[in-house]
Amino acid sequence: MDGGGMTKTNYFRVITPIVAVATAALVAAGLLALVGTKPAGAAFQGDNGKITFTRDPDDANNEIYVMDPNGSNQTPLTNNGNVYDSNPAFSPSGTKIAFDSNRDGNFNIYMMDAQDDDKDGNGENLTRLTKKTAEDEEPAFSPSGTKIAFASDRNNLGGNYDIYVMKAKPEGRKNRPKNLTKNTPLAFDNEPSFSPDGKKIVFTSDRQDSDGDIYVMNSDGTGVTRLTSDEAFDADASFSPDGTKILFRSGRVVGDNSEVFVMDAVDNDNDGEGDNMTNISNNPDSNDGFPAFSPDGNQIVFRSNPPGEEYEVFIIDVETKDLARLTTNSVADNRPDWGVAPT
Repeated sequence: MDGGGMTKTNYFRVITPIVAVATAALVAAGLLALVGTKPAGAAFQGDNGKITFTRDPDDANNEIYVMDPNGSNQTPLTNNGNVYDSNPAFSPSGTKIAFDSNRDGNFNIYMMDAQDDDKDGNGENLTRLTKKTAEDEEPAFSPSGTKIAFASDRNNLGGNYDIYVMKAKPEGRKNRPKNLTKNTPLAFDNEPSFSPDGKKIVFTSDRQDSDGDIYVMNSDGTGVTRLTSDEAFDADASFSPDGTKILFRSGRVVGDNSEVFVMDAVDNDNDGEGDNMTNISNNPDSNDGFPAFSPDGNQIVFRSNPPGEEYEVFIIDVETKDLARLTTNSVADNRPDWGVAPT
């Protein structure tokens, strides 16, 4: 699920001395040539805190980690044997992480503290939020931290996926997830992410293109607008902190793997594509994806697989264009998200 392959819910998703040599080599190879645009940022603005990501040693035992922005202090927050914990997302305060897991059979949404005080390999105060026999995946906090959006097939098990929203509390009689998309005919609506003001949700869907495109809607599910229409897949979208830009990955460059793009959050010229679209990574030899901006807006974290290697986590400085490799493993590190430093 975390690799570059397309699945039902993911078919479209200061350089330290330790990494300096690898970084220099990757920059020389043209891994990233960031354009000089105004930097966007994480939906949750603030000082830069921890980075969360997934580590998958055997395609079955996926775990969630956190680390410092320079790649140090890599710490597991899940330790569950042969289960799949994935799609970690920080809360606006940087103190909580929502994620999905099949630890109870099917995938459900969970929430835990973003730290492991008792050093048992698990985040504190683990709480299961969804309780259906459906597949609930890809959680995202609202800017207020009071709601969570997620993708689920609970409306038609094994069929279409829709975007749901619920209070950031366990599902129950007084907290029933609301289906925002109710897509007919069958389609996969997934990968939701709130705008900084909480009024919009950007998401991926194959409702008009089997490869998947980026859409935006009001947070109540109305006003759906298509922002990409390329024949290739587009996915992993999220807003900039001012709500004017959308960051995403795409396979639209013919002959390339996926690359990281940024575009305006509007399509003023009505050509079916967000305005001012720019290829950020320009990296045909690797599969770049799952980008997220730092809370201060000065850097981008993403995953990439240098030729002959597994997926690793990288960051790039927007102004200097310095690239830093944060993880180096024989197993896949994937799906990063950058949290705010708790106050």
